[in-house]
Amino acid sequence: MAPNETGAERPGHPGGERGPEPGATPSPGGGFAWELLLPAAAAPARRRGRTLQSALRDAVRSGRLAPGTRLPSSRELAADLGVSRGLITEAYEQLTAEGYLRSGRGSGTWVGEAVRPGGSPAPGPVPERPSPVVDFRPGKPDLSLFPRAAWAAAQRT
Repeated sequence: MAPNETGAERPGHPGGERGPEPGATPSPGGGFAWELLLPAAAAPARRRGRTLQSALRDAVRSGRLAPGTRLPSSRELAADLGVSRGLITEAYEQLTAEGYLRSGRGSGTWVGEAVRPGGSPAPGPVPERPSPVVDFRPGKPDLSLFPRAAWAAAQRT
């Protein structure tokens, strides 16, 4: 057993470098609440990925994971929960696509700033509607563009 930041022994984590203690409370830029994901890791294999995503999403929505909280690396979380790294990576990618998390190559994964407790990610600015390149609205077609000669030839054969 290796001592952690507080000097307490932490089993299975040489050097105490694997992350915060289980049960740590989330704070902006602070620790990660490990107990939030333990039920997801124990879910049946077929539903484990969705359960993990749902547990993370619910923790962000409810405010248990505050905006700016750094999540553990996929390797660390997979080892701690006893699941595959691919499962963690898939969950992180899905929640990043949904706006709950943000990540950068080599910089880690964080809870997104735009997430509101009790709701979904804050909507972004509405893009201006570009002018259409081709107008497909119903109306009168431009008959001068119709290939009359080809049509007539096709009718004769």
